[in-house]
Amino acid sequence: MSDQKNIKPIQVFAGEFWQASLVKQLLEDNDIPAFMENEHMGSIAPWRIEPGGFNPFKVIISNEQYDLAVKLIEEFDSAPDELDANSGV
Repeated sequence: MSDQKNIKPIQVFAGEFWQASLVKQLLEDNDIPAFMENEHMGSIAPWRIEPGGFNPFKVIISNEQYDLAVKLIEEFDSAPDELDANSGV
């Protein structure tokens, strides 16, 4: 087990609410605890989260699981779209 002092929160994703929700669920399904920063404030006052409201929802995990999380997110992003596969595009 690693030293508790070396564990730090780290951002692995920033985007719109629906994107961050998918990423958070993907990580949790793979036993990586994650939380969304600004999840509730984004619904209450989205203009107050960041100037211009650009990518206000962030997914945060432990730095110990960063490499695995990035790999899962990259695989998810590079997976072919099911709609494109079904339409023959």
